[in-house]
Amino acid sequence: MTLEELLALLANIESMTDAELADYLSDLQSAAQAAAADNPDDATVDLIVQAADAADQVRAMQTARETEAAERTARQQDALDRLAGTTDEATEEETSEADEADDATDEDQADEETEVVDEAEAEDTAEPIAATATPPARVSRVNARRPASTQPRPTGGLPDTFADWGLVAAANAPGVQAGARINRPEQLCDLLESAWQATRGFSGQGMQMKLARRGWNTPQAMYGEARTLTDNAKANEKKIREVVNARSQSFRSVQASGGICAPINVSYDLPTLGDDGRPFRDRALTRFGAERGGVATIPPPTLTDLDGAISVWTEANDRNPSSPTTKPCLTITCPEEDEDLVDAIVRCLKTGNFRARFFPEQLEAWMRLAAVQWAREAEIKHITRVGTDSTQVSAGQILGTSRDILTTLDRILAARRSYHRDYSIGWTYAAPYWLLDMIRTDIARQMPVGTLDETLALADASIGRWFAVRGLTPVWLYDGETADGQIFGPQGDGPALGWPDHVVQYLFPTGSWLFLDGGMLDLGIVRDSTLNSTNDFQLFAESFEGTHFHGDPDTTMRIESDVCPDGSASALIDIQPCTVGS
Repeated sequence: MTLEELLALLANIESMTDAELADYLSDLQSAAQAAAADNPDDATVDLIVQAADAADQVRAMQTARETEAAERTARQQDALDRLAGTTDEATEEETSEADEADDATDEDQADEETEVVDEAEAEDTAEPIAATATPPARVSRVNARRPASTQPRPTGGLPDTFADWGLVAAANAPGVQAGARINRPEQLCDLLESAWQATRGFSGQGMQMKLARRGWNTPQAMYGEARTLTDNAKANEKKIREVVNARSQSFRSVQASGGICAPINVSYDLPTLGDDGRPFRDRALTRFGAERGGVATIPPPTLTDLDGAISVWTEANDRNPSSPTTKPCLTITCPEEDEDLVDAIVRCLKTGNFRARFFPEQLEAWMRLAAVQWAREAEIKHITRVGTDSTQVSAGQILGTSRDILTTLDRILAARRSYHRDYSIGWTYAAPYWLLDMIRTDIARQMPVGTLDETLALADASIGRWFAVRGLTPVWLYDGETADGQIFGPQGDGPALGWPDHVVQYLFPTGSWLFLDGGMLDLGIVRDSTLNSTNDFQLFAESFEGTHFHGDPDTTMRIESDVCPDGSASALIDIQPCTVGS
């Protein structure tokens, strides 16, 4: 997989096994090294930096899992030791003797300290004697040998582990359900970062936001692990049996004469599909901050604006000025500003307190899909804007998809480079992701050439090189213009969905289309008197985004090509490309 695809999997590392985490870390390293060895551009370097951050996150998770496993093993061994009764009378006697010796030593030390104080008083009675600190409580060897679960809990000081703090998310914590446990320092750091992102657009001093609180009133803290039910039906049954058996030896299970006759397991897992990545925003557009809600630029001059500025003054005309009589000179005018403002891409979900508290998996599934749809709506908005403000170009179908797309781009690029007298322009080419699959199908259907892998196992990297050698930076989009059928619909019963008969692509000089980033307002959980009266709350966030073109309008193009992945090539069919300008 590519580095970008691997980074998209980062959201799923919580569900990965230890072996999968190790493989994922190895794949990240390999992909990053491969990207670094291929003369990377700025976007690729950003991906490599993101890969390094992801590697740190994976290693932190591996360390946390190892610590949890060690603690679990220690608890298990303590329980086994107590069950076996390994502490015998001899050991207890030895321990008692050792404690008595320690007590005697402590008394001797106390006498010595008293003598030292008396000497100090004798030397100088005018100086007050400072009170000495109370010595720390001594842990006897008996207590030291007790399992951790049976040792007396300290009455003061810091808890043993971070999880013992019993922290839970407060109601104002952005993007986190109120009351959710915070068991690891990384969770608290993520919460602080989310709060900073949500409030960085506000000005002023003294802003306070309660993010976490002590949560000892949680079921685990009040009832203990043995009396807290989870979503594991089998484990719940075991806990209930142990408690009931301890209170009454008359517990008897009901014997059924047939059938299952028992509660079945309940799965609360709600799998969702979708990626909230933004390839058009992150790779095709150049990001600029829009702190004032928009941007205004002066349109640059174009070649057509220079009509009348250049002339030829011959020697003959210099002797008798007649054609022209004077040297022409073009006056530079001041054009009107180009202005664009940001729009708000809003995401809002409403649910009840009961559902959020007792079925959090459902709320998480809705939030995941909301992030995916939010990304789609935002991408469609920017893609449509670029298409609307570009020169509309069309190309008919002559050969298979791969050959038609590449030869059309050759023709367009040659014309633009010739017209602008510039062969050093870097071009960005954006097209739907499914065009990659269509090109691969087209190559698979052509007459066999080369090896079988070259025909049937064509990699994305190989296709990407076809565009790179033409001076293009390809960006493959998850979305497209909905009005032109660039997004597939759901599959119903019957034949498989067919390929679209046309594809919409976008071509422009790299950096000419700007992404206006106005920041994000993430309120997280929203509660007010109206919502409280119905026992509900909202999850609200919105981003402020805009698109702006700054360049020669002749260079940005929306290309609509008729395509058919039939594998046809010019050597196999009779074509007349010159009749249609191909």
